Amino acid sequence: MAGDSGYRGVEAVIDKDFASQALAQEIGADVLMILTDVRHVMLNYGKPNAEPLSEVSVAEAERYVQEGHFGAGSMAPKVRACLRFTRHGGEAVITSLDSAVQALGGEAGTRFATE
Repeated sequence: MAGDSGYRGVEAVIDKDFASQALAQEIGADVLMILTDVRHVMLNYGKPNAEPLSEVSVAEAERYVQEGHFGAGSMAPKVRACLRFTRHGGEAVITSLDSAVQALGGEAGTRFATE
């Protein structure tokens, strides 16, 4: 029901990763860095054959997302946000807070590269 102003509230969820990507793009940032609790994005996360990704192309990352390698409520939104940012000409990286400085220097994290 609309209030006196004509506006009414609705329930919504704002994804922090996509909001960060949109903001970074809007302000013209060169780099989008998403900080999480792992140093690298991993294939087969939590399994004996886990494989850290240091650099991944847009095409590879899109394939990994389609194949379900990343959790819908955890890594998948981060990867998708990085893909969006990279497609618009920016540089994107996912890493841990402890590795952020190293990631800026290309020594840590997962970098998303255009082809």
